[in-house]
Amino acid sequence: MYLQHYGFKDKPFKLTHDPAYYYGDAHQVAQNELCYSIEERQGLALLLGEPGTGKTTLLLRLLRSFSRDLSGVFLSDIAVGEASLIRQVARALLIPFKPQDSTDSVSQYMDIFLRGQLTAGKTVVVLVDEAQGLTDGQFEELRLLTNLEHKGQKLVEIILAGLPSLERKFQTPDFESLSQRAVVRCWLEPYDLQMLGAYIKHRLDVVGAPNPDMFSPEAVERVHHSSRGIPRLVNIVCERTLLIGYVEEQQVLKAPHVDQAVADLNLKPVGDDAVEQKSGGFGLEGNLLVKMAAQLDTVIRKLESLEAGGVAPSAQRAAPAGVAPASEPDVNGGPKIRKWLKSLKGSTVTSPSPNPADSQQEFDDLVDSAVVARSVKVAKSETNH
Repeated sequence: MYLQHYGFKDKPFKLTHDPAYYYGDAHQVAQNELCYSIEERQGLALLLGEPGTGKTTLLLRLLRSFSRDLSGVFLSDIAVGEASLIRQVARALLIPFKPQDSTDSVSQYMDIFLRGQLTAGKTVVVLVDEAQGLTDGQFEELRLLTNLEHKGQKLVEIILAGLPSLERKFQTPDFESLSQRAVVRCWLEPYDLQMLGAYIKHRLDVVGAPNPDMFSPEAVERVHHSSRGIPRLVNIVCERTLLIGYVEEQQVLKAPHVDQAVADLNLKPVGDDAVEQKSGGFGLEGNLLVKMAAQLDTVIRKLESLEAGGVAPSAQRAAPAGVAPASEPDVNGGPKIRKWLKSLKGSTVTSPSPNPADSQQEFDDLVDSAVVARSVKVAKSETNH
């Protein structure tokens, strides 16, 4: 794709959790606070932040940094589901129990195991991601885990990571007892302009960019304004900007390139809390992240298809009868990809459908329509000759 054009060895703004891209400066304060909670056996700590600010990345980084004296268990609300949290933790710690054993029995087995770990000088840390999605029953199990003590020391350290709604939940009367146990509360804030510029440069350095300052100062300002400094949004906007620069055969990315990227992604300003509460479980910002990530994923899949000389299946289905499925594969994929990307300029994506599958299909159709249109043009030209 654009790697050869820019001289990259990998994609600098991919959304996967890759330790090689970790930008520690942004998380240092929060990481220090969480490490303090673990070392001092505080029992419970909260890691809070908006969608895309790097909570999962920090938890995974923390887990990888554990020494032999620390045993980490990583869970999320999706992995746990409606099941007993205590049973999930016990299973992750390889504590033997039978399916027919009650949760109280499993809790007793865990108490014995944790006492043994403490006596051996080891600490067990349970990291729970997306904790705002846990059920009330699971929160009660967490409270019971925080009660486990031996000789005045907590037997297990728990870190809950979640959206601001988790903090609001802890402020309600029903969660007062659990909230009082959370001595450490730390926030991951969006990047300010200076840190965002350093983050972009760090990512470009990791992939061996010949010019780590290829985003002009004005372009960095535009990225900050459109993304509000949220790392995941920054990655999405920068990835799209690189595609636009590739299409226009530019090596330095300027403000208009970012503006075009933002327009292509339909990135709209994020509203206040009242609007966020009306936009579903993810919040408006979270929904935007999901939508844009899906769009980029579709674009990348299409680019890979063009590089291989093929056509996406939906494009083949949409082609009219008697029309060639697309131009023949060529060895020079660059111009072919640029033509396709240019054909998308000015196209807009409709508002998300209530059904995510329908919304994805709408965008798939938009992405593939350029290929179908070009196929029709080729077919007509051959007919006229």
